[in-house]
Amino acid sequence: MYTLTIRYPDRTLKTEIKEGQTLLSALQSAGVHELDAPCGGNGKCGKCLARVSGAVTPPGDAEKKKNPNYDSVRLACQTKAVGDCEVYLEERSASVATHGNACDFPVDSWSEGNYGIAVDIGTTTVAAFLCELWTGNKVFIESGLNDQRSFGADVISRSSFAMETDGGLEKERAAIVSQLNGFARKLCARAGIPVESVVRWSMVGNTIMQHIFCGLSPATIAVAPFRPLDLFGDFRSAASLGLIGSDTADVYIAPAVAGYVGGDITAGLLSKGVCTDRNPYLFLDIGTNGEIVLFDGERSYCAACAAGPAFEGAQIECGSGSIPGAICKVKYEDGNITVSTLNDAEPASICGAGLLDLLSIMLDLGVVDETGRFTDEDECSPEALPYLDGSRFYPIPGGKVYVSDRDVREIQLAKAAVAAGVKVLLQEAGMSVEQVQTLYLAGGFGSNLNSDSAMHIGLIPRELKGRVVTLGNAAGAGACACLISQTAREMLSDLEFSYVELSVAPLFTGAFMEEMIFETGEN
Repeated sequence: MYTLTIRYPDRTLKTEIKEGQTLLSALQSAGVHELDAPCGGNGKCGKCLARVSGAVTPPGDAEKKKNPNYDSVRLACQTKAVGDCEVYLEERSASVATHGNACDFPVDSWSEGNYGIAVDIGTTTVAAFLCELWTGNKVFIESGLNDQRSFGADVISRSSFAMETDGGLEKERAAIVSQLNGFARKLCARAGIPVESVVRWSMVGNTIMQHIFCGLSPATIAVAPFRPLDLFGDFRSAASLGLIGSDTADVYIAPAVAGYVGGDITAGLLSKGVCTDRNPYLFLDIGTNGEIVLFDGERSYCAACAAGPAFEGAQIECGSGSIPGAICKVKYEDGNITVSTLNDAEPASICGAGLLDLLSIMLDLGVVDETGRFTDEDECSPEALPYLDGSRFYPIPGGKVYVSDRDVREIQLAKAAVAAGVKVLLQEAGMSVEQVQTLYLAGGFGSNLNSDSAMHIGLIPRELKGRVVTLGNAAGAGACACLISQTAREMLSDLEFSYVELSVAPLFTGAFMEEMIFETGEN
């Protein structure tokens, strides 16, 4: 057994590492989750980069292919210990959509001094809201990247880790419970209250996140017919789930509909009056998964599509989540491209919203054709040439952030899945897209994207221009409503859906192929 020293800019940790154990595995076992591993640590994504020193294995051919800078940084999932070693990490922060208002629900009867914490466990990010139960007011918010990200970028890779790795489910559950308790301690400290003042929690998340949080295997969701072990919608003991608070604290887990439509979607319908809208609407929560709800004026239909993690920046060569330095907006005016970054930091990556803007511009300039192929230089606009280098497009000439032909394909697959899902639900309901009165966009990605860019690349229907309403963190708002109001919880239990399994829907494959095509030319 050797010692792995973990060095941050402001502190140092030490943990044990076995002979031949990868650095990523040792970090995960120690509860250190700063490194992203979208591929689940299989050496395919090239994202778990870190400076390393000490006795470790040299880079193999597979790592050299994914990591051309192996002389200075290593892939933690491919680097194994052969003695004492060190890894140098930076703590990661995320810009999480924490705004979003619940409908006006009557507040449960609580005496003053009782607090609750509403939690939105997203695949990529986590947000926790401290609320006064006797008033319903939000007091403080904590948020950050999901500590489970070192086990995989999406629910499929997390499920695989839980099922195939010895103790994998327990590791993933321990990571999120530890993170939530850490948030709770910070929230209570900021409010100047003891953690014992927390008498209730509420939790929303996709069905797999809910299963992992409760210690339930996601195995039955990962394979056809994708049936969950539990649909939740009830109270459980907080202590039994490892959450801190008063001795009698409980946790309400929002009801799921199916294996890939979870409590984050049902709770999200409580936000900004969506649940009380009697006109036809579409509700989209586009992220690692694409969840879709269609209300035709009488019935609700829902579906989920495997959009993949591209919209969250994973599987994109220079992609990231909403972190400082991520390019989040791109504009093209008078022959010049300008970018904006989160926190106005130096451009270091590009997030989903920035990707959509940039791809829209690339289509306008003829850099990408209707099939998603990079065109030859003589086929595209001369104004594109300063930004183009083979099959890479740089929004800042000479910069380090680019979009590649492979990235375009990832976005193309993701947008086609969502657009095809919408088309299938409309057909299921016997509706045309023109009959939809409102398109509600939920979640961090949906709230930050430029709807014009999203329409230009075909992610959302052009026919709904002028009808888009952004909800912010609808799931978080719904979690707060569930926390404070019995009326809200009863409303969720009364919701009924016709669930459409897209993987077996006969119309989906044809719709998916149609939606793979881009509309080129100026937006």
